Amino acid sequence: MLKESVTKPTKLVFEGDLVLKSQEEFRGNQEEFKKSQEKTESALLFLNLS
Repeated sequence: MLKESVTKPTKLVFEGDLVLKSQEEFRGNQEEFKKSQEKTESALLFLNLS
């Protein structure tokens, strides 16, 4: 009984950390996606101008 009450909160904390990490990774991927999108758009503009 005592063991359960000790392990449950740490499991929740661990899962919370995983969620935070995956959110941060998702944000990072979004930033990179935006950057690559901007590069593509500027490349297309350059091609259209020339």
